[in-house]
Amino acid sequence: WDKWEDPFRLTMDAYWKYQGEKERKFYAIIDAHAQNNGHLNITDARYLSALKIFLQAISPAEYAAHKGFARVGREFAGAGTQVACQMQALDELRHAQTQIHALSNYNKYYSGFHAFAETRDRIWYTSVARSFFDDAMSAGPFEFLIAIGFSFEYVLTNLLFVPFMSGAAYNGDMATVTFGFSAQSDEARHMTLGLECIKFMLEQDPDNLPIVQKWIDKWFWR
Repeated sequence: WDKWEDPFRLTMDAYWKYQGEKERKFYAIIDAHAQNNGHLNITDARYLSALKIFLQAISPAEYAAHKGFARVGREFAGAGTQVACQMQALDELRHAQTQIHALSNYNKYYSGFHAFAETRDRIWYTSVARSFFDDAMSAGPFEFLIAIGFSFEYVLTNLLFVPFMSGAAYNGDMATVTFGFSAQSDEARHMTLGLECIKFMLEQDPDNLPIVQKWIDKWFWR
């Protein structure tokens, strides 16, 4: 386990300071959005449907990732990995919370935002995101890190967060833009953790190569 390296060399003290600064900026913007009736600045009412789907499928996935990393962090023996998983678990919990807070203003004015947690379990189109995380969390801890730290973070984060926030800005939704870019800086760190995990496993034993390759193929296409 002493071969594990944290690419960011991040201490908990620096982590709290870094995240606290992002929180202050985030809540200042969503407060301003709410006080200035930002929901009336949306350019197309159909955009609200996209927000509902995001809240139903992605925010519960963030929460599932938080549970998964808290769990695997307890299963690894190495302190470096435990701290990395602890930070990512906190990040994912924060993402779920900030997304809910950012979209809670729309819940005051429009229907369909209130029961997103129940919707996740009952509507067919959310089964895709739900089954991905159910399968990842029931895999082993090392496979979980590849499923989430590599496949989910690299593929979905880049495909979802960056263009989604561009769409939010186009629609005048600054609250969503803010939670997206606040999360994206965390996601960059998560992607690096995923790569470090792959590098770590490959360096431990050459026999790990076909196992890791199989996991990468499986979860990339999954």
